[in-house]
Amino acid sequence: MVNYDPSARLPSSKELPDSDDTLVDNQLQKSIPDLLRSVLARAWAERMDWFFGK
Repeated sequence: MVNYDPSARLPSSKELPDSDDTLVDNQLQKSIPDLLRSVLARAWAERMDWFFGK
């Protein structure tokens, strides 16, 4: 069983080190919207009243 420790937490974005305050591009920034679009296209295949933009 997993022990939950409410005092343990992940650091916030303000606590993480950075060098120039620039957002980091990574593969998930492309993969997650593509996955969502694929799921919606399959779930709503018969519908024509939705739009997905990114």
